[in-house]
Amino acid sequence: MSTRQIALLVAALMAALGVGVWLHRSDEEKVRDAAEAIVKAANQDSLELTRALDEHATPEVTVTVSDLPEPLVGRAALVAAAGRTPVTGQKLSFRMQTVEVTVQGSNARLNATFVATLQLGLRGISRERSGVALFQKIDGRFQLVSAEIGGER
Repeated sequence: MSTRQIALLVAALMAALGVGVWLHRSDEEKVRDAAEAIVKAANQDSLELTRALDEHATPEVTVTVSDLPEPLVGRAALVAAAGRTPVTGQKLSFRMQTVEVTVQGSNARLNATFVATLQLGLRGISRERSGVALFQKIDGRFQLVSAEIGGER
């Protein structure tokens, strides 16, 4: 091989390595992406939430909300709860803010402020709650195992 061919080969390898590093998502980003996918789907409809939970949550996922008398256990329970609003015609939406993710091996913890907004016509009522979600890496993907949503802030 000539010097020019070696230089081109080295340049191509460096470019491939750079693209690989650029495209690689950290575990923290994967956890955040999974949580955001679930929240985004909860804001759409039960079909989208079911799809997101199938991909990003374990079958026996458990969510404890301080306002509810019992934890929600299983994907179907989460879908049913997200679809309920006190009065027909009202829209309940969710978002996360101040998100912090820590990963230790195959386990991850997401701390965030969860905001629920009930849209009443043109006016919305929002409630902020602190929460923590636990994820586990299963078959290369982080899946929601449990979440606890605390009292109103």
